[in-house]
Amino acid sequence: GEFKVVGSVTVTNGVTSGTQTVTLDWTAAKGAEDKIVSVGTTEETIAFTDIGTPGYLYLKNLDPANYVEVGFTTSATASAMKVAAGGFIIVPLGASATVYAKAYTAACRVRVIHVGG
Repeated sequence: GEFKVVGSVTVTNGVTSGTQTVTLDWTAAKGAEDKIVSVGTTEETIAFTDIGTPGYLYLKNLDPANYVEVGFTTSATASAMKVAAGGFIIVPLGASATVYAKAYTAACRVRVIHVGG
């Protein structure tokens, strides 16, 4: 599988302004999977059933109103990344990474694309 991300960020601070453009183009030797999962209000593991070695994770919250908390410990809310309604994250995963998620208020549909490392 191939994973390609192109994006830019602009920061304006009254005095300084700058734009950072990042391109990530990575061809995985160990496959990819793309699925939509339902994340409930109780913490759960995001399973990677088709890939044994983690690589990059793209996670998009498809819910229009509620956020999803994502973490790498058994308590996602302890050190969570907050994925806003309609928002996404892209993170590189370590070889032994386990991803946990928990929805706020109501279950959320989440798109998960995982490219093996």
